Amino acid sequence: MWRRSATPTVHRPAMPPHGARPPDPGGRLGMATQNLAARSIGSAVAAGLAVLRAPFAREERRRRQEDLMADLLRQLTLMTEEIHRANLIQHYRLVVDQLDRAIEDPTLAAAVSTLTDISERKRRAMLYANREWGILLLAHRVGAVDWDELLGTLRVLCRNKIFAEYWERTVEHRRSLPVESLEVRVGRVVDAMIDELADDPDEWWVVGGAEASPP
Repeated sequence: MWRRSATPTVHRPAMPPHGARPPDPGGRLGMATQNLAARSIGSAVAAGLAVLRAPFAREERRRRQEDLMADLLRQLTLMTEEIHRANLIQHYRLVVDQLDRAIEDPTLAAAVSTLTDISERKRRAMLYANREWGILLLAHRVGAVDWDELLGTLRVLCRNKIFAEYWERTVEHRRSLPVESLEVRVGRVVDAMIDELADDPDEWWVVGGAEASPP
């Protein structure tokens, strides 16, 4: 007798009780939780590093600002010195122009020179000696010649009789200048050169004592 086969039994997974978390067979929920925790830890570490770096960043900005300020001050100092040199050159250019005109014109020479009892020819020579003296001082002031170069030129100039006479005639002029001025300090060197030249003409290139050092 034919018998109907029994219906196969289907086993369904048991449903979790109401309110219970379903199983996570692939572990995705655990990994998500770990990633969230890792991100939280990473954010906390980053925030902590930012807090630690903040004082160093402020110190670095402060150093940069100080370096920038120091560089600006150096540039300002150089600019000020350059303007001062330019003004000196312009001033001496005007003085030399007046001396040149006085040397060419006896009337102007008499108006510029304070020397008395000298011929027009000698007056022109004195003015030219004064011109050379002023140009040497200017060259040293603006850095065109250093101290040794200035001394070398003065040693040769002191051997010139016109310059030596000019120096002797203008001694009172220099006494009215400020004691610490460059002209007075270099003038003391010229005084020593002329004295030593008078004592020993063969040793005219030697200048001894403290006057040989830069003022």
